[in-house]
Amino acid sequence: MWLNELYQLYEANASQAGVARVEDAMLLPLAHSEANAQITVTIGHDGAFRNAELVADDDRLTMIPATEDSAARSNGIFPHPLCDKLIYVAPDYPAYVKEGKDKADYHQKYIVDLAAWCASPYSHAKAQAVLAYLQKGRLIADLAANGVLKLDAGGKLDPTAKLRQKTPIDQSEAFIRWRVEPSDNSLSCNTWQDASLAQAWAAYDKARHEDVQLCYVSGQLAGYAAKHPARIRNGADKAKLLSSNDTECFTFRGRFATGGQAFSVGYETSQKAHNALRWILSRQGYRRDGAAIVAWERDMRSLPPIFAATDE
Repeated sequence: MWLNELYQLYEANASQAGVARVEDAMLLPLAHSEANAQITVTIGHDGAFRNAELVADDDRLTMIPATEDSAARSNGIFPHPLCDKLIYVAPDYPAYVKEGKDKADYHQKYIVDLAAWCASPYSHAKAQAVLAYLQKGRLIADLAANGVLKLDAGGKLDPTAKLRQKTPIDQSEAFIRWRVEPSDNSLSCNTWQDASLAQAWAAYDKARHEDVQLCYVSGQLAGYAAKHPARIRNGADKAKLLSSNDTECFTFRGRFATGGQAFSVGYETSQKAHNALRWILSRQGYRRDGAAIVAWERDMRSLPPIFAATDE
């Protein structure tokens, strides 16, 4: 079964999870995803704002903590736990965007989730610093004062100003990542490169999966995955390989009472299999016209260029 093969691929290479990407490929740790960041915000370990800067084009791809919902989100309010778009992380977003008051629920859900993580046994000092800073309620104000974001004459985010990167985007769509200066110089500032932060989030996220069911891949009882990751071929890829969460159409309706009865895969199994597929595609996949094809050996032995002649 292909899912089991991908799971075994992850297990055989688990020591590489979260290690710096090679040839633009990284095997992600559990409960993590990747996103293109536009702005890096640096704060102190006490939550004090230090500075902010635009991210260089060749440094945008960023490993971020993710939930089951946020990794699969296409609509609805599903924040990433730490790094996310302004609409989620900025407490003052409603004050700086036209009709922003209608979007206040995005930050509210984000801050409640972040506070819950910080109050748990799996908390981390960097997450606590981000929470302390955001509780001051002035992220966009600080970014504007720092010259990273531009305001119009009315004091709102200028809708005509774009973040000047390889692909210019609206300011209101900016994705924020965090640097937290530690109390000493022993640790990396970058949250996306902090292994202890990644481990803390993964442990917290795993502890929340209490719905144990039979995993059809491993044959073991395990925490159940109601949703499965997207963004396999690229960061904008919304297609999913597995889905049993459709309660309105005909994915399983009429045959089963719940999605879990139709198809049950353990959360950890799903995470590892999808992360392995994303990784191996980045390393040695063949892409053309939206299709992505890959072959691999579990022990990562070199393969011949089996797609070399397909462009002829």
